[in-house]
Amino acid sequence: SHPARIAPLTLTVAGDPPVAELVECRRIWDRAPHNAFTDLIRFQGRWWCVFREGGGHGSLDGDIRVICSPD
Repeated sequence: SHPARIAPLTLTVAGDPPVAELVECRRIWDRAPHNAFTDLIRFQGRWWCVFREGGGHGSLDGDIRVICSPD
């Protein structure tokens, strides 16, 4: 038996691609020796940032930190 073939996905964009502009850069957290694996989302009018903080990259003492802000 042969595996099923899947048609390649083709995406097209009309016009020029959107351009991102850095407006401000500000540190929002640095209270742990290691902070990583961040995610950021805008939900119900607030910015939500989540990440892992711990003693090091592979340490077993990690916690999840959730920070939210309207701006």
